[in-house]
Amino acid sequence: MDYRVYFEALQRRYEKYFDVEKNINILDMDIDMFAKFSSLNAKTFLTKNDIIDSYSTNEYCFIKKFDKISKQDVLHFIEFLKRAADVFVKPGRNHMSTYVTGVFVCNCNISDDIKRLIKKFKYSRVYKFYLHGWSDLRLVLVNLQNEDIVTNRAASNVKKVYSFTPLK
Repeated sequence: MDYRVYFEALQRRYEKYFDVEKNINILDMDIDMFAKFSSLNAKTFLTKNDIIDSYSTNEYCFIKKFDKISKQDVLHFIEFLKRAADVFVKPGRNHMSTYVTGVFVCNCNISDDIKRLIKKFKYSRVYKFYLHGWSDLRLVLVNLQNEDIVTNRAASNVKKVYSFTPLK
């Protein structure tokens, strides 16, 4: 599959719920597509102005194309995602969760070491004993050459978002 076709299909999927920016530089890294989602939910009493409780959930997705991918590229992108989590996650009384998703898109052979590294990767932060929420890092590797998708455990529930069929 062609990168451009996949990229456009992924952008259409994201645009339904996310704010999408293309070809952006974030924290000194060029990102092909950046998507962000934020939701604020509130419980009210009698009227909509009588708010009892509220919480926010956020997701930030960083999609980057790699012509060929090495273990060093993966580690460098993971460090970028950790820095991005420090910048974008705003823990507070109303913060429930934030997911930072890094998507590697490549059209090349992937070594078993890289697949293993992505599958075993885990990064989660808890803020004030969960009173101010938590954040998780998700990793998704999309191989256009053989239409293979590799995720870490945190990203396993969003794997079908990055699937190839049907691309709508």
